[in-house]
Formats: sequence, C-alpha cells, structure tokens
Amino acid sequence: MLPPGEVLAPAGCSTVGPGWYVTVEAASEALLVVSPRCEREGIRVALEVGRLHAALAVADERLLVPDEPALERLLDRLDVPWTRAHAPFLPITTGSPH
Repeated sequence: MLPPGEVLAPAGCSTVGPGWYVTVEAASEALLVVSPRCEREGIRVALEVGRLHAALAVADERLLVPDEPALERLLDRLDVPWTRAHAPFLPITTGSPH
C-alpha cells in the first residue's frame, strides 16, 4: 500500500517485494485538446477552466482538459479550436481541494 499522498509517476518503478518490481504506466483518458491561437487565448482558457475547478495539462503548445460536457460548452463559448483525443492525462494540478 502506498503512503497517504504518495503519487506514482509514469515510467516510475516501485519495489513490491524481494525481486519484484512494478513499472507505472499512465492510462489513456478521453480529453479535449485545445490549440490556442495565441498566448493570451491560452491564458484565458486556463483561467476559465480553473474557474470551473477542472484539471488542466500542458503539452507543447496545447492545453488538455478532461472530456466533460461543461468543458466542451466552455470551449465552444470561448470560440477556441479544440479536438477530442485519448492520451495519458498528467494535470499540472488535481483541481480545487474544496
């Protein structure tokens, strides 16, 4: 069992017992991939996603958010280019603790 608060990082290796190890692999998740047209638009998307207390990841010039109806509506309202994808999701935070 992992200690409370312990986070397993993808590609990490944990010892299970003598001679036994486990390698961690991130699961693929349904995501909305946002391709902001400029830095200002990316900042706006990140701010609005945060206001919904949703998690966000950054991958190169793209922003990744969970594929959820509220976030899809938000992106449509903001009129930003986005697509759907399945990929590992490693958010920069886990959302709001409250």
